[in-house]
Amino acid sequence: MVLRILLFSWLLLALLACTDERSQEGDRYYEQREFESAIQSYTDYLILKPTHIKSLYNRGRSYEALAQYEKAMDDYKEVLRIDPDNANAKLSVGQYYSRKGEHAQAQFYYEEVVEKYPSNAKAHMLLGNTLQRQGNIQQSIESYSAAINLDRNFSEAYLLRGTARIANRQSNQACEDFRRAQALGNEEAAALIAKFCR
Repeated sequence: MVLRILLFSWLLLALLACTDERSQEGDRYYEQREFESAIQSYTDYLILKPTHIKSLYNRGRSYEALAQYEKAMDDYKEVLRIDPDNANAKLSVGQYYSRKGEHAQAQFYYEEVVEKYPSNAKAHMLLGNTLQRQGNIQQSIESYSAAINLDRNFSEAYLLRGTARIANRQSNQACEDFRRAQALGNEEAAALIAKFCR
């Protein structure tokens, strides 16, 4: 009887070690941009651990990279069912709605993250972007500024704040933002500098 228990325990540990390896294998595939292989590894892992948040989220990101947005959304929503405060999943759901042009819905998710995690610079930047797309220029500038205050090297936030400032007729400040974005390595900034700045 003791031998059976030990053998069963050993087999269980070996099985769990193999499944953990499948999740790590999925991470490696994702990093190598082999998204179909990543999806398969995460799916294999999730058969045994269906509520493993990291694997669910990363499989969603893999689906998203393959433009399989509905499948990605299913995984993000499953993450939120398990962990309703998961900031990454909420931001991904918001981006899904932004991609569809449903900016009010996206705003809802971004605001939830900003409220719960006020130090999340990406959430402030995404909120600014969706506000700008809805024509709320001054509010978008405030959100971009919040992102920049949290991360002084956030080139995308500088770039987007610059575009909002152009819309708000603040050319000098916009050009400062574009130059800062360019100094931080943002490749899109040069075209905006050429177009709007002397």
